[in-house]
Amino acid sequence: QTNGYVHIIDKVLGVPYTTVLEKLETDPMMSDTFKLGQFSAFNNQLNNTQRRFTYFVPRDKAWQKTKLDYPSTHKKLFMEDFSYHSRSILERHLVIADNVYTMNDLVAMTAASGDSILLPTYRDSLKVKVEEEAGRYVITWNFKKINVYRPDVECTNGIIHVIDYPMLEERDVVVNGGSYPLGTNLCILFSNILMIAIAKFLFLNN
Repeated sequence: QTNGYVHIIDKVLGVPYTTVLEKLETDPMMSDTFKLGQFSAFNNQLNNTQRRFTYFVPRDKAWQKTKLDYPSTHKKLFMEDFSYHSRSILERHLVIADNVYTMNDLVAMTAASGDSILLPTYRDSLKVKVEEEAGRYVITWNFKKINVYRPDVECTNGIIHVIDYPMLEERDVVVNGGSYPLGTNLCILFSNILMIAIAKFLFLNN
């Protein structure tokens, strides 16, 4: 008679063994954020084990919500031609510092400041408040409350907090006359040249 089962495993439980990039690449919940990062080579840095990242990663359902709220913005973000915009948005979610920030750390920092805290990101800084409400973590960014779906996903070079909505505004992807993708600009230029050539041909043959 036996008193249990033994399962042989090849990894120690509770010890992180993937980088932030590897976690993004293999976790089906984070596939959309991984895809956006591939457009602009943003993801490449996430394999660097000499740095410490705290990455607020919108899960796939979070991006699906933006499709309902900002359909045009969502469509552009997931087009490779708009990789500049998607990169700028992802940079807002990635904190780079000498140490990682757990959700408990961020709650304590918010309480100590009595207001929003500033976290160093790739390009600028991220201004947020992080509080615990009814047993869950909530991030306040730009007057928006964002639930943390899965906190403190540990990686070998950082930590991931999976969130229920991206830190995104509709105006983040604004296309004016001078900022269309290169392919669109070339099409417009070619069309204009063709129209001029046709006009000259008609003029010379009249």
